[in-house]
Amino acid sequence: MIQTKIGELIYVPSEVVLYKRSSAEINRWVKLKEPTNLLVTSINDSTFEVFYDNDYWLVERSATYKL
Repeated sequence: MIQTKIGELIYVPSEVVLYKRSSAEINRWVKLKEPTNLLVTSINDSTFEVFYDNDYWLVERSATYKL
């Protein structure tokens, strides 16, 4: 698991899924078509909240890489 801080950029490969969750249910998701660098806005146990396409999404920490 990578060590990063809020405000840092992380590398997210293509085909990784970003999602939104309400309670325990995933209600929206998007699969990245190309690799991208995303801004970390919050850190949870197993996910990062990131800013993508003018919105906030969750991504699994294990699917990301530190820049």
